[in-house]
Amino acid sequence: MRKTKTVILALVLAIIVAIPSITIARPLDEVPQRTENDVVYVPLRQTAYAHGAIVDWHGETRTVYVTFANGETWSFSVDDLVSEIGGFIEPPGVTWIPLDFAVQRFAATLTYEVIVTNFMERFAIRDIVGATLMMSAEMQQAFDLNMGILVPHGDIEGFVVIDASYVPGFHVFDVAATHVMGEAVYNIAVNDMGEIAGLGIDFIFEPMLPPVNATYTAETIILGVGTAWPLDGILTLPENASADNPVPAVILVHGSGAQNMDLSLFNNRPFFDIADYLSSNGIAVLRYNKRTFTHRTAFGQAFGSNVTVWEESIEDALLAVELLRADERIGSVFVAGFSLGAMLAPRIMEEGNLDGAIMMGGSPRRLYEISYDQNMQVITDALNDLPDLIAAGVISQEEADAILTANLDIIASALEEARNMPNMTEAELAEAVIFGMPAIYQLSIVESLPQIFMARNTTPVLILHGDRDFQVFTEQDFNVLVSYTQGMAHVQSILYNNVNHMFMQSQTSYNDIRDYMPTDRVYEQVLRDILAWINSIVNQ
Repeated sequence: MRKTKTVILALVLAIIVAIPSITIARPLDEVPQRTENDVVYVPLRQTAYAHGAIVDWHGETRTVYVTFANGETWSFSVDDLVSEIGGFIEPPGVTWIPLDFAVQRFAATLTYEVIVTNFMERFAIRDIVGATLMMSAEMQQAFDLNMGILVPHGDIEGFVVIDASYVPGFHVFDVAATHVMGEAVYNIAVNDMGEIAGLGIDFIFEPMLPPVNATYTAETIILGVGTAWPLDGILTLPENASADNPVPAVILVHGSGAQNMDLSLFNNRPFFDIADYLSSNGIAVLRYNKRTFTHRTAFGQAFGSNVTVWEESIEDALLAVELLRADERIGSVFVAGFSLGAMLAPRIMEEGNLDGAIMMGGSPRRLYEISYDQNMQVITDALNDLPDLIAAGVISQEEADAILTANLDIIASALEEARNMPNMTEAELAEAVIFGMPAIYQLSIVESLPQIFMARNTTPVLILHGDRDFQVFTEQDFNVLVSYTQGMAHVQSILYNNVNHMFMQSQTSYNDIRDYMPTDRVYEQVLRDILAWINSIVNQ
């Protein structure tokens, strides 16, 4: 499989906490501080985090444990804090220690390699606050504290520093890591002040293969042979598939972003789950790496701001149709689109003259309308999290209010600009970027909305949605689709209880990407319904 490069990009909305790091070169007096009775105090947790240490609180024993990056451990009780250290705890739990004591206790210089190792350890256990506090202010702006640090390649099972170099202002380390999804090399830059100032990932994706007892086979394919955009893929086939016994087939189409053939996120592989279940029950499945996953850099250079959903998704899906039509072992062909792919599935169905389309987490709305609601959802959840962040001394109420106001202004401005797209000139459209996406791309989705194609075709469509979906919404999206398709005998809709956008049962209370972190599989009832729907069409 091809090697692909992943980089961390800035999100549209981020609740940013810009706390200065104090490792190596920065003096302790740059940490937020306060003066009480002529004694200067600094917050323990921020001081420790900035030095690469971890702070734990054990409520039962009322003991604070500080573990330094070099493995040293320091602990003290609440009584020690007052009598020996001279600090105090400010309700609801911010611990303050004298600056003089902090200088003495945290004065040890950390090596840059220890900083990188400590950062990777936090990255591995998804210590969101700890990893973020080790970053420069510029790097912090590329992360959303509430959404978490994305680990689309699954848990890190181990890592080791394999190379180190220095360019003016930056200590650069290569760290080899083993993930659940494959092997990766992290390229981490540390500035002279000891802050994480750059992060890139070279990742080798390994697709999931059938289990030993599988009743189907898996054939590697190349989609788009002879084109500028060849893609690795896998065709799973029931063992009884043959020219004399052709079986139905499903093409899986990705959502937004650079995604691999398994649709990997954290330790989950929903596209593999779908392929495994359907092919175990008599249906072939074709899945492939998305063009923006395999050809990320070249794709951006080729299309830039003129990219549309045709180049991103539709063209490759139709090439997949051609590949299956040429296979004598394949009979009826269906498309199953996820998220953005769900929105495009009825168009792909029409242009490919397919036998049906499955929409998983799709929407009838313009993409900028969905983006607006997604950002407002993030703000709502951030407001719920802010009291804890303020109580921990991570951010002040004044800073939180200023950031919130600024983000609301950004979102409102983006929505206004999006609504004005019909009035823009071609030159203005080519320059406009709205909610992080080119205006031309946004308009290409408007031309591909599913209701257009469902209304002028009678080919069967199955619409699936989970009521815990925080990316596409039940009220604004699914219910609108259901209402629009009332009276269309060829359209069936199913809503699942406690199922999220990944079509897995929700195991958390979060309305953000943290809900995808638990390891799970696609909800079996969803798979059963897809299987039954396809069989009902094939057996008519």
